[in-house]
Amino acid sequence: MTAQATRQSVPGRLRGTKALLKGLSTYLWPGSQSFRMSRDSTDYARYCYSVWLRHLVLAYENGLRSYPKVILELGPGASLGVGLAALVAGADRYYGLDIERGVDAVRDLGVFDRLVELFRRREPIPGREEFPLVQPSLESWKFPAFVFEDGSLERALVPERLHDLRLQVARCEQGCSDLCYVVGSNAGQNIPEQAVDFVISQAVMERVKDLERAYRTIAHWLRPGGFSSHAIDFAEPLTSIFWNGNWARSDLIWGLMQGRRASWSNREPHSTHIQCMNAAGLHILTDVVSKDRGGLPRERLRARYRSLDQEDLLTRSAYILALKPAAV
Repeated sequence: MTAQATRQSVPGRLRGTKALLKGLSTYLWPGSQSFRMSRDSTDYARYCYSVWLRHLVLAYENGLRSYPKVILELGPGASLGVGLAALVAGADRYYGLDIERGVDAVRDLGVFDRLVELFRRREPIPGREEFPLVQPSLESWKFPAFVFEDGSLERALVPERLHDLRLQVARCEQGCSDLCYVVGSNAGQNIPEQAVDFVISQAVMERVKDLERAYRTIAHWLRPGGFSSHAIDFAEPLTSIFWNGNWARSDLIWGLMQGRRASWSNREPHSTHIQCMNAAGLHILTDVVSKDRGGLPRERLRARYRSLDQEDLLTRSAYILALKPAAV
């Protein structure tokens, strides 16, 4: 495994970025979840607070030793709340990249205010009782004070800094600043190489069409020593009563089901993501899979999925944390 992702020409990198963003979901949370929630600021704030801290805690448990300063989120969907949580708690810059606009800036101002309250109270991480299907899971839902032992949270929550961040939420689409939300197939083209400390996605990578190029682009953005953190759902609940019903459809039927949707499941199994990460030079730190034996049996799947090994066949979701190794 190489320490650096293979360098590409500038046109090649731009094509890679376009391909990544073309497949990214607008994935309007919480459409993929089986629980019902209102779309008010409090719900979004608690969900996004939970998602950010889950990814952050697992990164710390696997070698992250300082709070990441530059965050990139793929497919934020209906709210920039994950990025706002990262910024409120001490990040310097956030990039949110999506293929279509889904964010409501007015609602996100409310999300921002509630996130500030959650961090000021050192609120425990909302866990299984509140969000039973959200991954990744943790062993402890206590507020992760160990992440902020150096007093960094107190410094992050000073009123002057929060006031400046809140102003940026209101104008997040008016140009790149500390909070940069960009929509479209070219959204990531201006992100410098090796500029990002932490790439995060939540139920997005299963909708990226060219996974090999996507993970190569992520490796291009990450600095050496940066982390790539992904919760991936291999089910498509809108198309079958069985979690793996998507693997029983022909390509023709699957394309008809997609229709005009810009975002649709790529139907790639867990092993494909691992292979593509390895090919991009990313080192897998943790790979936690959730298995489900309640899907369709092997003989009822299409031919290319009948050949999956037993691990892939039973893996309904996964949390994968990877590191871009430091240069040697």
